Amino acid sequence: MIEFKPETHQYFLEGRELTPVTTLLQNYGLAPKFFSQQAAKKGTFIHKAIHLYLLDNLNENSLDPIIKPYFESFKKWFLENEPEVREAEYRLGSLLLGFAGTLDFIGIVGEELLLIDWKTGQKIIPSHWLQLEMYRRLVSQEEWAKEAKVAILHLPKGELIRPDEKQEKKAKEIVEAIIKIEVWKSRLK
Repeated sequence: MIEFKPETHQYFLEGRELTPVTTLLQNYGLAPKFFSQQAAKKGTFIHKAIHLYLLDNLNENSLDPIIKPYFESFKKWFLENEPEVREAEYRLGSLLLGFAGTLDFIGIVGEELLLIDWKTGQKIIPSHWLQLEMYRRLVSQEEWAKEAKVAILHLPKGELIRPDEKQEKKAKEIVEAIIKIEVWKSRLK
């Protein structure tokens, strides 16, 4: 079982610390290193509200006015699509790969098994697809998830976005290269 320490953003599996996916991407210069505290806090609260909603434990009247439009965007998508929720805020990690992360959502949407990440920024950037590809690599170790597809629910718009073929191919190639380097580095230790 993956242990997560939110105050330090550390993941552990069987006592060994694993590199968070976002940190790994930042180490390779493939993701922004700096986020405003305000934006990070807002994202955390939005994710928490959605998770509580999925657990049927959210008092919607308690939502801050800054959070509410993002949550309403999610809720509208959720009610229109009626996904079958398999997992929410699902912690993933691998001793072999040496990294871990928390995937926002795994579920059946229509006929497809989707790995979905909630994004609250104004635009989708290439590192988002890399992050999702790393999550796919982690979850694909589980037999039931081998055919999972990835998508982003862009909360400002309530729009489910999937990578095009070129984005998906590039993300897979980059993640494969990172994994090869990381495995090679671990053997040198």
